[in-house]
Amino acid sequence: MQSAISLRPFTRSEYHHFYAHYMPDAVMMTEQYLYRRSYADRCFDYECRQQDWHPIFGIFLDEQDCIGALSLKFADADSKTCEIGIILRDDTCKGHGYGTRAMQQGIALAREVYGIRHIYADTSDANERMKHILVKLDFHLTARHVITLGMEPEANLLRYVLE
Repeated sequence: MQSAISLRPFTRSEYHHFYAHYMPDAVMMTEQYLYRRSYADRCFDYECRQQDWHPIFGIFLDEQDCIGALSLKFADADSKTCEIGIILRDDTCKGHGYGTRAMQQGIALAREVYGIRHIYADTSDANERMKHILVKLDFHLTARHVITLGMEPEANLLRYVLE
């Protein structure tokens, strides 16, 4: 039987638990990640204040284990656009279809709750998993930008859209 994936807002304790166990993907983050409770508290408070236009949801496996976070950044009811983003807790959460199923739910949420028509997603050219998910979900590549921010020596940032 396939494990159930659900999206819901984090509680403060779930947020702390997730980020205390988060292991960033080396493809996306070259610096070492260090969990700091006080910093996580400030981030949680900041994200709570942005829920109208930048909602963030925990990705839960079987309603209990938080395995990731999904955001609908810059949700704009007037232009009916947003940018979707996802992170998974660690490599044990990858390769099981959890990210794809969470993205499907995030897309449905964006459309049904926020009235979004155009959903954008950015990823690094090196992030094969995310590129696979985006193509699988009918996103189309619209732009490629060379960036140097923290990526050695440089990387292509890819912009996709789902209409």
